[in-house]
Amino acid sequence: MESEMDASCSKDIKMTEENCGNVVPRIKKKKLIQKDIHKKDVKYEVYTPELPLGPEEELRFDKSAYIMLHSAQTGNPCLSFDIIRDNLGEKREEFPLTAYVVGGTQAAKARSNSVLVVKASVHQGAPLVATWSELGRVNVWNISLQLAAVDSPLLMSRYKEEQHSTSTTPLFTFSGHQVEGFALDWSSVMPGVLATGDCKRDIHVWNPSEGGTWLVDQRPLIGHVASVEDVQWSPNERNVLASCSVDKSIRIWDTRSAPNQACKLTASNAHDSDVNVISWNRNEPFIASGGDDGVVHIWDLRQFQSESPVATFKHHIEPVTTVEWHPTEATVFASGGADNQVALWDLSVERDMEPEQDLKATLNISVQDLPQELLFIHQGQTDIKELHWHPQLPGVIFSTAQNGFNVFRTISV
Repeated sequence: MESEMDASCSKDIKMTEENCGNVVPRIKKKKLIQKDIHKKDVKYEVYTPELPLGPEEELRFDKSAYIMLHSAQTGNPCLSFDIIRDNLGEKREEFPLTAYVVGGTQAAKARSNSVLVVKASVHQGAPLVATWSELGRVNVWNISLQLAAVDSPLLMSRYKEEQHSTSTTPLFTFSGHQVEGFALDWSSVMPGVLATGDCKRDIHVWNPSEGGTWLVDQRPLIGHVASVEDVQWSPNERNVLASCSVDKSIRIWDTRSAPNQACKLTASNAHDSDVNVISWNRNEPFIASGGDDGVVHIWDLRQFQSESPVATFKHHIEPVTTVEWHPTEATVFASGGADNQVALWDLSVERDMEPEQDLKATLNISVQDLPQELLFIHQGQTDIKELHWHPQLPGVIFSTAQNGFNVFRTISV
């Protein structure tokens, strides 16, 4: 990651390694005495975030557990963001790395909010970004000027001067939602197609039209009875959409059907409480979901009518606020939550008892009954809101929280 990244607003984002997010060490030392590290009378145990620290204990992250770790502050926090694909090549691993991000801020005062562009690039062949507002409007913005500005100091200077005298106008605005919302997703197989869901219960589907506008069906998809928390287009099939809601359900829609008949599959009680997030696997017919109950469920769409997940992980101790499958590894996903941790998982991992027995015998390390699929726990952020795997930088994760961004890659993925 470059050491400095320019934002479209007047403040630059500094990417630093000082005061960066901490990762919980895989081993919590009861006695921090280096010379005793191989003695069997010193007890060790695997640390997990729900365990309280003793009066003389502190967490110290292990740099050797990361290939890369950076943090960034944006002034007002970005509670949601997107990583935008660029033209710099695929599977880039040689440092320094460059990435492009766009996010919306959550300021104490609404007039202070802005769309933050950090080397943002084109979306589906056009530099478009969609944003929700507190007024219940969804705006689509053309960020061509901002894209050019973050790549040129001269254009950035001109852009800042022009911003003082003119205000940016959205390319298109939809005011059909009666309340504000959170759910929004562009289709990856139908360029320009968008779905938005609001806090009432309504989902609207957008289709691009001539002249830089959209035809938005004024009739919402009918099915949910409470706030729509997330929507996700199928990464492989046209017209197939998934959604989740405060009503505890996950629904699968065929948007070719009439809005009152579009819901084709429903898991009515997918979680014990609000379903906050969903993620569609790009390689297998799986959907991951996270809820206020702190649980992550894995759903097989081939068995969705049974309304039973094929796997369940109860690791987070607060609501799960974000989940996303790895873009190329079909069995790997990441989850994050209000418990201030990002967890990395691999469904293909099976517990190997021999190394655990060796640790017990040589270092007196007791491995707790942790999920065998749990690979890594990352900490250091407060109230994590969203994470994304970078599609072109293998293993790199961006996560956003109340205290800023983390950008990291672990030794596990």
